[in-house]
Amino acid sequence: MIFADKLIRLRKKIGLTQEELAKKVNVGKEVICGWENSQLVPDLDNILQLSTIFNVSTDYLIKDEVEVLDNKDEKKLLEKVNEFLMHTKKVAINTSLGILLCILSPVLLIVLSILSDTTLNIISTPLAVILGILMLFILVLIAVILFVTTSFKEEKYKYINQEEFVVDEVVKTIIKERRNEFKNTYNGCILFGVILCVLSPLSLIISAFFNNLYLITFSLALLFLMVSIAVFMFAFVGIRLNSFEKLLYKEGYKMEKNKRENMISRIIWLVATIIYLSVSLIFGYWHLTWIIWIIAALTQTIVFILYQND
Repeated sequence: MIFADKLIRLRKKIGLTQEELAKKVNVGKEVICGWENSQLVPDLDNILQLSTIFNVSTDYLIKDEVEVLDNKDEKKLLEKVNEFLMHTKKVAINTSLGILLCILSPVLLIVLSILSDTTLNIISTPLAVILGILMLFILVLIAVILFVTTSFKEEKYKYINQEEFVVDEVVKTIIKERRNEFKNTYNGCILFGVILCVLSPLSLIISAFFNNLYLITFSLALLFLMVSIAVFMFAFVGIRLNSFEKLLYKEGYKMEKNKRENMISRIIWLVATIIYLSVSLIFGYWHLTWIIWIIAALTQTIVFILYQND
């Protein structure tokens, strides 16, 4: 726990305002505000005064460490927070995996359809269509099962949204530290995902110059795989980061921002799925409609970047 968070918690614990604490330490209110915002650092004399006022050691104030939770209520609260974060991690995995399966679902159909058109008689067209559509529906069915089973478990954690569920300063500090640690993973996954989306059509473009059907087919499958991995990463880290924000900001603009982001994300993938299935099944443009997933993935990326930097 950093000094600023400790100061806020100790001040509130004994019921002092910033102005009242400033009078006790003989500094201006703006100095206390600067300490609590981590913009200013107290000198040794101020640390000694604060340790006396709050009846804590100077080591406790100076060292950046998480306070051991002695309060039973705080321990129970932290257990609930840990349980919720573990739940959202599973939700992130299931949801991201479901999206990945939806993106990969038409790959076999496209690959077999291409190979069935060759003069080598690798596979007949009817068999290619049957196997491809069968695999498509199996993967989509697995994805739907993942989505549905995940939604069933959400009922258990509705208390997180209730006003009675309040995270105190100690637990909030722990959550902030975990979120900040995860932010590095988040930024890395977003960057890597964007790179995958940008590079995904490259192999297909290169293979087109060689005019080799097998190479083009492999490149097309690779494109789907790269996009699906990128979208998996976007969804996974996005859901996990939102779980931290949900605990920290139950009210205010950040919660509203997360709600808008989630809503827009759902709309993006719902619209993409409807367009993909409608155009593909009605007109049979399986060799073209895959571009819809790339557009959806890039749109999702832009949404994440805009909202996280808001």
